[in-house]
Amino acid sequence: GESFGEDVQQSLLGDCSARWKRQALAVNLAHSINESRRTAEESDFTTLSGRHTYAPDDALTVESGVNWAHSTEQLVERDTSVTLAQLSSVAIWRPLDKPYTANASLRAISVDGGLAGDTRSVSVSLGGTYEFTSNLRLGASTTLTHLNGQSSASWVGNLSANYQGPTQQL
Repeated sequence: GESFGEDVQQSLLGDCSARWKRQALAVNLAHSINESRRTAEESDFTTLSGRHTYAPDDALTVESGVNWAHSTEQLVERDTSVTLAQLSSVAIWRPLDKPYTANASLRAISVDGGLAGDTRSVSVSLGGTYEFTSNLRLGASTTLTHLNGQSSASWVGNLSANYQGPTQQL
């Protein structure tokens, strides 16, 4: 019968990490190429990601990450290319001797060449909680999003009360 031919695949992987007293960093790289010798089609995929953790003291922690991916396909019918980039960062401030917590986050996404067209999105969130007692907390947050030139804002608040009885030893 008819043979589909032979594919050749090449891959490259890289990984690096470092840790300091109050910081950590990790970076990963992956690249692969798949070639079909019979049809001369080719698929390339590359990703690069990084993650950084920063904790300057016991109360504050900041986690940040960046991801980038690029895919290219050279097919008999047509060529396609998609690139995705994402940046995110989350900060939490929780003083050990205080009854409150504050948090903030930022996320940005960019997609070029996707099926739905190019997309750009940026989102910022702020929030906090206050602990009145070990059983009662009040929390609130707000988020602002900017998508392809359009902005929308939402405010979300919550109030919760819970009670946990004394622990019984069996």
